[in-house]
Amino acid sequence: MALSNNSFLINKLSTKFENIIIINVFNLKFFKKKFIHKSSTFKSFNFKENIEFFNVNSKTQLFKIISNKQIVGINFFGRSLNDLRIFYLLKNIKIVQISGIGSVQTNNSFLQNNFIKGFFYKKYKELSYKFLVLLSNFKIISKMEIRFITNSKLLPKNRKLDLYQRIFNYLKLDFAKKFILINSRSFDFFYDNPSKSSDEYIVVLDEILNDPQWTRFRPPFNSKQIHDHYKNFNQKLNSMKKEYQKKVVICIHPNDNLNQKKKLFKDFKVVQYNTRSFIYKAYIVVFFESSAIIDAILLRKNIITVKSDILDNNQVEAGEHYIRELKIPILHLNKKNFKKKDIYFKKNLYEKYINTYISPDKSRQKGYLKIAKHINKLFNT
Repeated sequence: MALSNNSFLINKLSTKFENIIIINVFNLKFFKKKFIHKSSTFKSFNFKENIEFFNVNSKTQLFKIISNKQIVGINFFGRSLNDLRIFYLLKNIKIVQISGIGSVQTNNSFLQNNFIKGFFYKKYKELSYKFLVLLSNFKIISKMEIRFITNSKLLPKNRKLDLYQRIFNYLKLDFAKKFILINSRSFDFFYDNPSKSSDEYIVVLDEILNDPQWTRFRPPFNSKQIHDHYKNFNQKLNSMKKEYQKKVVICIHPNDNLNQKKKLFKDFKVVQYNTRSFIYKAYIVVFFESSAIIDAILLRKNIITVKSDILDNNQVEAGEHYIRELKIPILHLNKKNFKKKDIYFKKNLYEKYINTYISPDKSRQKGYLKIAKHINKLFNT
């Protein structure tokens, strides 16, 4: 997942440094099953020649790779107790975190029919982060040197803080020593590829209905619920295909099951690992919740979010963010008919959204260039 989301950024950073090493540290987490990235998967991202990849299963392997090297670590792992061992092993390395997606992460809430499970998961997540922050202030693990962000509302000066948080910030007790605003990876890609946009397809960014991010808060949907959902979805997409006279392409998540989705979308082409290229060719992008929608907004594409009776409150809220911010239309899967005349695409709020969440750095500098500049500064301090 980290490689898929950040392959463009990593390739761009490699042009600014002599050598980049990617280390799979997943197996250093506490309480996790072993997971080995296949070399064939790594090759599929077409990384440049000065980028190397290593799986590590022990601290000995880790230290052998990083010893006697001038290193700034880029954190693409998490911030839970499972990650504590990784932070501890890397405590003598300057670490930066890149939150350069451009999308806004909504906060999941407790669901009425599964309150206890949701409550304990959310509290575990909150307390894990606070515990890591506490350890960083006692210098047991390292603080982040820099957190690069694209959401301007996350800057300390722009947050609505209570008295406790103001004191916390004043004493510099945050996990990150410094926050730096950058333009997103979508912004960088767009300005490197300015003439690729077209309007050939209706592109669907499909959802993993039983993804762990949702099933932490509720039981998985059963086969009948999933069957009914996709039956309605296919009907609406066939109506859209007819109304707009455009081919439909289904783009699925890197972690999704391609063969299963081909069976669920028998009438349409289903692709994996090609989401960005098809968004560039889209007339309309239909989505539930996906960071990939940022590309569509930056390209000023027509976008529609999906609502279905099957979706829980957290899944609905993920789409509601874009409805509130951009006033986009909704594709209701459980309503009988889709009519083109009922859909109105308005793009007057796109610029405000882009300037707030996607390219907030008024210098218009590409994000990876700003990241490289500040990492070079860390080498010299």
